[in-house]
Amino acid sequence: MLHPRLHLGFYPQVHLSLARGEGESSVAGHSDVSNAMNMGRIRELLNGQHFRLTNERERLLTLFAAAPYLLTPSELHELANQQGLHVGLTTVYRLLEVLTKIGVSSAFLVDGKVYYAYCGLKHHHHFVCLRCHRVVDVEGQCPTFAVPPEFDVQDHRSDVFGTCPDCREAN
Repeated sequence: MLHPRLHLGFYPQVHLSLARGEGESSVAGHSDVSNAMNMGRIRELLNGQHFRLTNERERLLTLFAAAPYLLTPSELHELANQQGLHVGLTTVYRLLEVLTKIGVSSAFLVDGKVYYAYCGLKHHHHFVCLRCHRVVDVEGQCPTFAVPPEFDVQDHRSDVFGTCPDCREAN
């Protein structure tokens, strides 16, 4: 059963466009999915992994990108089914795996479960609410670390975990 935060009311734009079978809807918070140039770049990255972005997978990607919360694969699967996109759980796992591999999605371990957030193509960091699993993109400078000079940094990840205003207010 879906967490109460995942009801259709959170996804009105995506619900309407998925019902029409369109994969390039305007998605609040992650407009790069709807941008044809960025979808083209995502498609290129997926092709580089020998992963074909079918219409069904593109619709699933659009739904995933619209999620304002972290999702487990089973939650994304159930949400897709709720929205009339009947895909197998294996399809969901494969899409999340390849999106994470190409850097368009990030995995988070919270309370012993693996959750995913859509990240898009622009590098950024996240604030994750540990109560409701809401994800907010965080802009600004990353904290600096004293990396020993003999090490070569190739990438980094810096996310912030805590309580969002809604959850703080609820308690």
